[in-house]
Amino acid sequence: MPGYEAEGLGTGLTASYYNNEEFNGIAVTKIEKGIDFYVNYEEPTPGINGENFSIEWKGWLRVPKDSNYVFYVKCDGACWFEINT
Repeated sequence: MPGYEAEGLGTGLTASYYNNEEFNGIAVTKIEKGIDFYVNYEEPTPGINGENFSIEWKGWLRVPKDSNYVFYVKCDGACWFEINT
C-alpha cells in the first residue's frame, strides 16, 4: 500500500456556505484551496450574507509526519473546530 507521498495532491476542501447560522437550507458549495480570509461584513462568497452566515469545510488533511500540530480559529461569534468526526 503506497504512502501519501505516492498519492498526489487533492484540489482542496469542500466549502458549504449558508445564509444563516444554523447550517440550514440550500448551500453555496465550492472547492477552497485554503482557509484564510477576513470577511468584515462582506460576502464570504457571492450570494451569501456578510453577517449571520455559517460555513462548513470538509475534506482530508495530510500531515508530512507524526508530530503535534497547532490549529488556530478566530471569530467574533460562535466557532466549532472538529477533526476526525
